[in-house]
Amino acid sequence: MSSALFESSHRLVSPRPENAECIDLARAWLDTCRSSHYRCAPSSYTSCPKRLLQVRGNLVYLREGNYDEPLPLFATLSYCWGVGKKLETTAETIEAHKRGIPITLLPRTIGDAVKVATWLGIQYIWVDALCIVQDSKDDWETECAKMGSYYNNSVLTISA
Repeated sequence: MSSALFESSHRLVSPRPENAECIDLARAWLDTCRSSHYRCAPSSYTSCPKRLLQVRGNLVYLREGNYDEPLPLFATLSYCWGVGKKLETTAETIEAHKRGIPITLLPRTIGDAVKVATWLGIQYIWVDALCIVQDSKDDWETECAKMGSYYNNSVLTISA
């Protein structure tokens, strides 16, 4: 077996996530999960985060509140923030983030998660650094108390 391939479901698949075969396989797994598992069915999602990032073209928009029914399907990102310069939503940046953030300006981990969600047909993603106002104690306390439900109600959690 080539080191550039791995075996999954008794067939060889490229380890490169942008490979069409990988994307198709991941979509099939997600579709099977959502159609075969009671807790994964769209009707089982009971709540939505206060804010989500909406992916549209080459921008992500910070969206707040009142989502259409049914609740939008969204992914969550679980990751280590790391060190160095961070992109965060603050009281100063929230309005600019609502107007859109170019995907090219996102930190690589967040940008990659946005790509994966988009490849899987998921238009919304929750990322703590951008969906919680980082310099608001009240927002942090309220949103941190709900983080477990955000991960639980997402259609997919991307770990990095």
